Amino acid sequence: MNWTKVEDGLPKRGHQVLTYGLFFHVIGYLDVGGAWNAVTVSSDTGKPWLRPAGVVTHWMEPPSLPGIP
Repeated sequence: MNWTKVEDGLPKRGHQVLTYGLFFHVIGYLDVGGAWNAVTVSSDTGKPWLRPAGVVTHWMEPPSLPGIP
């Protein structure tokens, strides 16, 4: 897996990918308006929530999860 510069291409809208940029490595996606959004977990509730991902410079497909023995 290699990082893709956003200038060289973008993932499909709504498809979660690993992003790199202002907020370092976060799982994010492009919304229908073309803005990056990040999936994060609230420190207060522990539940997932979305926040603007800010400046994203690179993205890649997330790695496969390891098998559970």
